[in-house]
Amino acid sequence: MTGQHQSQDDDMLEASGEALPIDGNTGTPHASKGADILALREEFRSLLDLNAALRLRVEASERAMRNAAAAADRQKDQLAYRLGSELIAASRSVSGLVGLPVSLRRAYREYRIDLSKRDQDAPSPDDAATHPAEETAPAFAATAENVRSQVELADNLRAQIEALQQSNAMLLERAVQADQAKRRSKDAISQIQAQLAYRLGADIVAARSLPAMLKLPFALRHTYADFKRNNRQGSAGKRVKKGDGQASNHRNIADLEAKMWGGFARYAHPELKQCVEDRSLSSSQRSAAAYALARWSFVEGDFSHAADLMDRSIRLHRDNIREKRLCQFMCLAQAGRAAEADALMRGMQAKVDSFIDFSLMQADVLRRKARLEGQSPSECDQIYLNGLNFAMAPSGMAPIRLADPAKPLSIWNIAAHAPASQAVQDLKVSIIIPAFNAEKTLTMVLESLSAQTWRNIEIIVVDDCSTDDTCALVERFAANDPRVRLVRRKVNGGAYPSRNDGVEVATGDFITVCDSDDWSHPEKIERQMQELLANPDCVAVLSHWLRVDEDLGVVGSWIPKKSLLDMNFSSLLVRREVFDRLRGWDEVRVTGDAEFRSRIVAVYGEASICKVRHNNILSFSLAREDSLTRSKATHMRSLYYGVRGQYRDSYRNWHLSLEQGGDPYLPRTNGRFPVPMGNQRRPAGEQTFDLVVICDFVLKGGAFVSTMNYIAAAARSGLKIAAVHWRKYELNVESPLNPVFYDACLKHGIAILTPGDIVKAKTVLIGYPAVLQNLPDRFAKIEADSVIVLINQFATRLVDGSDRQYEPEVIRQHLVELFGTPGTWIPISHWVKRLMQEDPTYPEPYSEPWHPMVDTDTWCSEPIVWRGGGDRRPVLGRHGRDAYTKWPSTLEALKAAYCVDTDVEVKFQGGAKHARGMLGYSPQNWEVQHFDATPVSTFLADLDFFIHFPHELYIEEFGRAPMEGMAVGKVTILPPQFRETFGDAAVYCEPEKVLETVRRFWTDEAAYRAQAQKGRDFVVRHCNQQQFPERLEAFAGRAERLKRA
Repeated sequence: MTGQHQSQDDDMLEASGEALPIDGNTGTPHASKGADILALREEFRSLLDLNAALRLRVEASERAMRNAAAAADRQKDQLAYRLGSELIAASRSVSGLVGLPVSLRRAYREYRIDLSKRDQDAPSPDDAATHPAEETAPAFAATAENVRSQVELADNLRAQIEALQQSNAMLLERAVQADQAKRRSKDAISQIQAQLAYRLGADIVAARSLPAMLKLPFALRHTYADFKRNNRQGSAGKRVKKGDGQASNHRNIADLEAKMWGGFARYAHPELKQCVEDRSLSSSQRSAAAYALARWSFVEGDFSHAADLMDRSIRLHRDNIREKRLCQFMCLAQAGRAAEADALMRGMQAKVDSFIDFSLMQADVLRRKARLEGQSPSECDQIYLNGLNFAMAPSGMAPIRLADPAKPLSIWNIAAHAPASQAVQDLKVSIIIPAFNAEKTLTMVLESLSAQTWRNIEIIVVDDCSTDDTCALVERFAANDPRVRLVRRKVNGGAYPSRNDGVEVATGDFITVCDSDDWSHPEKIERQMQELLANPDCVAVLSHWLRVDEDLGVVGSWIPKKSLLDMNFSSLLVRREVFDRLRGWDEVRVTGDAEFRSRIVAVYGEASICKVRHNNILSFSLAREDSLTRSKATHMRSLYYGVRGQYRDSYRNWHLSLEQGGDPYLPRTNGRFPVPMGNQRRPAGEQTFDLVVICDFVLKGGAFVSTMNYIAAAARSGLKIAAVHWRKYELNVESPLNPVFYDACLKHGIAILTPGDIVKAKTVLIGYPAVLQNLPDRFAKIEADSVIVLINQFATRLVDGSDRQYEPEVIRQHLVELFGTPGTWIPISHWVKRLMQEDPTYPEPYSEPWHPMVDTDTWCSEPIVWRGGGDRRPVLGRHGRDAYTKWPSTLEALKAAYCVDTDVEVKFQGGAKHARGMLGYSPQNWEVQHFDATPVSTFLADLDFFIHFPHELYIEEFGRAPMEGMAVGKVTILPPQFRETFGDAAVYCEPEKVLETVRRFWTDEAAYRAQAQKGRDFVVRHCNQQQFPERLEAFAGRAERLKRA
């Protein structure tokens, strides 16, 4: 067996108890040609016996699986028949069967017809079925008589042993899968009765009346209640969501890794650990899971565990091997296991010598190893310097040396001798250094910049109100080098305001920045200028740096990745005219570099910024524990979840407008896009808000729109508002937020809170209860007087209890953990209130529902128009998500409700892919737009009737879309279950009566206007944004009364 195959099959062989001795040189079993033939034959026979036993096991498991599946099918038919009979008995009428779902009615009929003929025994499995593994199982064909020599016989036996190993591995995996399938079938049998009973009960309850349950026999009512209760105990976050395109166990490794970094490590991390051990996944998937966990452990500081996980990842699959090896070396070095890293590197020395990242890592590992072996500090330093210069040699840059040979190696004691360039340097480069209390590091920075081979420079140090001797130090340098200037700020503002001050006094043709703790190679500016001048279409150039500690040891990136070197955003060297057009950096705490670079790309194009070659290490950056990149709130990991990521998403949203020709000039006060509170330059102190709103602000419809209307209503009332984005766990955590949210934040001055913020709030309003099912790892600290949970989505999407979205008990626990209270749960309609009262897992609902709100001054401003009576065809339509829940469940109902191929026009906004799939074609009288093709109000203005017929079992908590149709003055036609919500504001009928209802109002102007006015009156009375202060006042009064009680 080759070494490659062995690495893939070690786990399987261990499970089968048949691990083979391996020769260390060849990786083949008994590689010596003089192997004992008898021993080989004995090993072969034992493997052959194992092969036969495994085949028998597979046959037995698969036979049991088929028997279980057949039994499940029979019991389903039997139960369908039994439940149908009981329903007939309960209703005293065969017509009671109409209450059954179509699939159960069909099963009932078929079972009754075939009852006398059906064989109750399970069908016999096909014992003669051919198993793929059998085709590869070898027969003991080789004997001493047909093999000419003992050597050939040994080779023949080894080949057959290897084939048996492969066959046994396949059989074992197949047996395990069959056992799992058998267990699943048995579990399915035990669940069928409860599920069918629940479906039947739910179908009766679908009449929206709990007393209808009394029609069920007692035993069936009991089973219904038990199943409903037990079904809630599962994790809502692990169920399949129709249309999501993702399995319930979330075995998409990239998605799980994104969730782990995106604020949900408490859920994603355990799932990734399960993936590593899950043999049903491919080796590539398991390897990716191990790699993700290794990087997480590295950032968490558990370097030894990270190294072991990285080794596991490599053993499972060797894709991206260069990246994985580099990460493995980083983990081993940080874990103090330099000898292991060195041994691995020696085994791949050719690759180590070929890539700068490996060479740098080897230099660091060799110094660590030398220290452990007791070599002197000077010897260890020389080992590292030799390795460092070997890595840099291909770039042709001047080697690094000790500035003072009598002192140890450190970032403070290095230099490089590079002769000044003889080329003409008539272009000046201004180098801006923002500095605050930098006297300990600034000497190193200024000395490295003064030694630049590009001599035509000016060095502008902007002091940000330092309290140490920073200014005195700069003045001493300026006295000896006229290229050095000092600019003093009057108010401390941070690095980016200091940079902007430097730009205002800079006289160079090009402008760049150097941080106050970075060492620059003397060829840095020259090499960047050479690259930029060689690319005249570019407006800026970037170079790489290496993060190091004070001993110049390799630190690398904050997270293991494919290179030790990072792009140095502060090295961005820019043509002066770019600043004239864009101004400068956003004056924030962190990530201003990235915003400025992204803005340049948005305006000038991706190719507008060139880069110096990767093997040019032009800077060393000192990794300091007190830097903003390592503090908890602004750590680099907050790029994925936290203040950096939220800020990046916000500026990218603005940059999209720049790509379309928007104004890229960013004033010093910003005003172009909202900045999260944690990234703003402001005095420290706890902020107090009237209202903090929490929602998933990536969404587009439903809960998002309603929440944004509450924000608008609160802003209209003059309330001070903050918002928190809380992504629903099942959805893509990397999706950008809805631009409507950012527009509202900018318009109303809404603060965006992220983990690390500490605030007080009079009221916290949670606009989407489903997000509360999964608690983020970190959250803004909010001290709230009261918490409101708007129940605009029920725990299940369907009245039969399926498609669960959250568990009310879990949500209450999370609310207590975050805010110290389970909050007040306010339904958005009377129907939701009743459903909550019928469900014991919900707390007592608030007395008066809060209907979703709109700006009635805008929505209800146009007069009601009747356009019937002539030859014009009526226009029907609706807007909403194209989900299965938004369409009738049967083809007949779909055709009737939405008037397929009739003499009316039907328009949809939001898509109709699901409906077209049911129909098999696109009706000629249908017109379909995507979700945001036009403003909703514009779309609705073209309609005469608003129609909305969702899935018959779907819990439509309110019906915001129909309410908007009423607001603009359209007669709204709905199925009867909406009567409890809208009363006489809408017209109700079954799907087959829609066309008849349309024609009745289309020919009667008075009736049309009267009905449309009823709908608009409902909106004004119950959904007016101006009523929000009254709602809050009534809520506060109730809360105060409860406190006194």
